[in-house]
Amino acid sequence: MALDVVLKAIRAHPVDQIVCLGDVAVDGPGPARVIRRLQELDCPVVRGNMDDWAMNPGPPDTGGEDPQRIADVQRWCLSRLSDEDLACVRTYRPQVTLALADAAKILCVHGSPRSNTEDLAVTTSDANLAERLGDLRPEIVASGHTHAAMVRRFEETILVNPGSVGSPSVRMLGGRRPCWAEYAVITWTGEGVSIDLRRCNVDFEVLSGEVHDSGMPHADWWLGRWAAASTM
Repeated sequence: MALDVVLKAIRAHPVDQIVCLGDVAVDGPGPARVIRRLQELDCPVVRGNMDDWAMNPGPPDTGGEDPQRIADVQRWCLSRLSDEDLACVRTYRPQVTLALADAAKILCVHGSPRSNTEDLAVTTSDANLAERLGDLRPEIVASGHTHAAMVRRFEETILVNPGSVGSPSVRMLGGRRPCWAEYAVITWTGEGVSIDLRRCNVDFEVLSGEVHDSGMPHADWWLGRWAAASTM
């Protein structure tokens, strides 16, 4: 599981606080395991748009063959979650604010401060960023949603997207997912801030075994959306 790979890397270089930016359990072979591992960590979890969907699933998008397969996988993941798992998802928070030294703050959201379906991306215009951030100007805003790693400055705020642990996005791979897990480490000191975008390799053969053992529908198609290390 990609989350285990990242947690192993973090244990080797410990941090003060872990925050999960959401969308935890509707695409992958072990949805319940991810929720329970996050519970064990006892870390803040931001509620993503797919976490909202898990609590109130709407009709699937069936506008083509791939959307139908995606919907089938999402429904299967939802079927693997117990009432206790869903109760845990309901505790996820719209935003998490962490205090840093010198009264500085990190605001953690899934999409933008006002919506977990809005992007804060490299391509988002300054005008749209100003609208989506509103009056909030913390020193750092950490967001997910796009699954694309990013560091960008906007006015006096640094925008950080760590990418994705379980579903990273790299445009040059033509829609396929790279076989690695992504996260970010932010270090704030009196001397300044450093932001490390990190990635850990995920063993494709191990991933393939977990998927086939799980009983996930469309297993071979789902694995075909990943770019194994030998193809990158």
